Amino acid sequence: MGTTNFNFTLTLNNDEFIKVGEELYTTRQNLTHKEPRIHLIGKNCLDALKPFEGRLTKTVIKEWLLLAKVLDASCDSMNQWDEKKIIEELIAGHPHPISWYLDNCKLP
Repeated sequence: MGTTNFNFTLTLNNDEFIKVGEELYTTRQNLTHKEPRIHLIGKNCLDALKPFEGRLTKTVIKEWLLLAKVLDASCDSMNQWDEKKIIEELIAGHPHPISWYLDNCKLP
């Protein structure tokens, strides 16, 4: 398990963050008040986004977080979503209505 240094002298384990441009998304809540470019996200969100690090933008993350809330609120609790497919579509910039995600991104 490696670490990464940032220009504001912060060292984190690689499984504790994703870097998007000059922004940092982390599960370490105690860091969010130290630097305005540090954003708090949950462990499940970090796990879903980590494989796409380097391809993500702040806009993609915002859209994904909002879309995840809408999908969860729109359906019964038994539905599970293919987060990888959703994130790939957002990275690719494919504009889809919410109904497309409802129809195409359910896990079997």
